[in-house]
Amino acid sequence: MHEAEQICDRVAILINGRVIVVGKIEDLRNKYGQGYSISIFFSSSANKQMIEKVVADLKDKVKDQNPEVDSKLAKSEN
Repeated sequence: MHEAEQICDRVAILINGRVIVVGKIEDLRNKYGQGYSISIFFSSSANKQMIEKVVADLKDKVKDQNPEVDSKLAKSEN
């Protein structure tokens, strides 16, 4: 979204190749928020190593998409 802010007045958000919404970046940010909340539920049989691997993999994927979230992830763990 950062790059779009620099060069565009309006943006379109697509999901699975379909336009979901079009508008000014500020309006979209106000309407849809500034982030994600992810809840992960594990069965009682899940072991600590498996849980740690899933969480680490998820963090890596998020960081790949948006390197700026690295500091936010670290702060949210405490």
